[in-house]
Amino acid sequence: VQLHTNPVDGVHATNVSSDLSDGSVLLTILNRVDPDSPQLEILPDSKGNVSRALHYAEEKYGVPIFVDENDPSWSSDDMVVIPQLVQWMKRLPDIEVLDAERKAEEAEEAERVRLERF
Repeated sequence: VQLHTNPVDGVHATNVSSDLSDGSVLLTILNRVDPDSPQLEILPDSKGNVSRALHYAEEKYGVPIFVDENDPSWSSDDMVVIPQLVQWMKRLPDIEVLDAERKAEEAEEAERVRLERF
């Protein structure tokens, strides 16, 4: 979770149960693997954030939903949270691979632009 959130300003995962409760960490993780999706904006509606994150991950990446998004205390139950996060980490693309691919694409584009100037 920290790998996905540490580079993002304003979102730092330090306590899994409290950090997951408003959905912002879940949406941040999804934003890191799918930065072009407009559906992943963090809104003031905690329940809506959680619901959007869970359903987006389920639809796009096949992540099963183990938590009851209507239960405000869902994030404090380690017996539910840990398996949910394990599924996210198994099914979402590897962020280190994605970051490396993005950097390579940016370098290729910069080189293309540089060569066009000459």
